[in-house]
Amino acid sequence: MEHFSPQDTKNVAGRAGGGPSPGPPSQYPQSGRFQQPSPPVGPPHSQQHQMPPGNTPPQQQGGAPVLPSGPPQLPPQLFTTAAQLLDLTDKKLVLILRDGRKLIGVLRSWDQFANLVLQDTVERVYSGNLYGEEPRAYI
Repeated sequence: MEHFSPQDTKNVAGRAGGGPSPGPPSQYPQSGRFQQPSPPVGPPHSQQHQMPPGNTPPQQQGGAPVLPSGPPQLPPQLFTTAAQLLDLTDKKLVLILRDGRKLIGVLRSWDQFANLVLQDTVERVYSGNLYGEEPRAYI
């Protein structure tokens, strides 16, 4: 095994921080930053794909193609809850609350905070295999 002194300037392992010598700044990127690859050298028309005449997209003044824009595409998760609640409106439902209570009523309305409006609501109370229903009204 070789022994190097910390004063040896050619010693990579003995320097504070270790690693290869930085060399000229153009060779190595600065830490924490990414370098973009340099564009290939050549005439600008050689980089574009040629389309047959008649199939070219419309161009703006700057030469960039204009793409047709439609309504923004939203993820399907945004529609699942509202669509299901819309299907359940005006139907009799059994709701199981977080505390375990079971409410039975007709769904009339809801909002974005999961507040529900039920009509003709009763709470079903279980005792073993038996159950009873009590009318409920919350204001």
